[in-house]
This record gives sequence, C-alpha cells and structure tokens, in this order.
Amino acid sequence: MLINSVVSHIKNQQHYLTERKKYLIFTFLFSPLICALLFI
Repeated sequence: MLINSVVSHIKNQQHYLTERKKYLIFTFLFSPLICALLFI
C-alpha cells in the first residue's frame, strides 16, 4: 500500500514537471511576441 502511494506520487511529480516544462517553453516562445505587441 505504501509503495503504491509512493509510485503514484512520483508519477504525479513527473506529470507536474512535464506540464511545467511545457508552460516554460510556451512562455519563453511567446514572451518576445507579447513584448513586441506591447512596444508597437
């Protein structure tokens, strides 16, 4: 039971990290565009 909860916790952490990575890449790609729009 304990091992199962640990495994699910690790899976959740990995999912969270991949989501965060996607969000960071998205932000990194779109921040120059947003800045360009603000300064036009």
